[in-house]
Amino acid sequence: MPSYFLQRHIVCLIGPTLIQMNELCNLYVKQKLGLMKTRKNLVSRVLFISSLVVLSAVAFTSCDKKEDDKQNSNAMFTISGNASSAQVVPPVTGSGTATVTGTYNSGNGQMITTTNWMNLSGAPITGGFYRGAAGVNGSLIGDLWSLGTGLTATGTFSDTTTLTSEQATDLKNGNLYYSLATATNPNGEVRGQLTATPQ
Repeated sequence: MPSYFLQRHIVCLIGPTLIQMNELCNLYVKQKLGLMKTRKNLVSRVLFISSLVVLSAVAFTSCDKKEDDKQNSNAMFTISGNASSAQVVPPVTGSGTATVTGTYNSGNGQMITTTNWMNLSGAPITGGFYRGAAGVNGSLIGDLWSLGTGLTATGTFSDTTTLTSEQATDLKNGNLYYSLATATNPNGEVRGQLTATPQ
């Protein structure tokens, strides 16, 4: 009798405890699964938002690059350059000088310039633009200028030259120059490198 009573008492005590433990285990598992689901949803949302941010950045950069390319393809430059006898290769003796002013349009490749010269040994007989770095004799771009007649040791001349893409690159890098020749110095009396400054 005591043994039976004791066994029954133990079952009465342990039974509810086991049921409660089972319920607690089930609750823990549900919470764990819910937490995992919440984390999974959170990770999915973060990845989705990150993807949107990356795609937006790529689209913005692409549009920005296209706009930059468009602006660069139509960019205007101010052309300038001072010429002297000391820049001729080899240098010559003389007090003559010249200046060039103008513009370069990268959209159509046109370089429009006005050259003014002063105190040459005589009227210029030829002139033109050349490819070449400072201190180096280069090659003629296009044709020699048609200076006309009735010129003197001081004067002016305007010209329009269409540059190729390579010549335009040389212009922007300071590797184009102009030269004026006279009867006294048929290989060039004054020379000056061109500078192209973005407007």
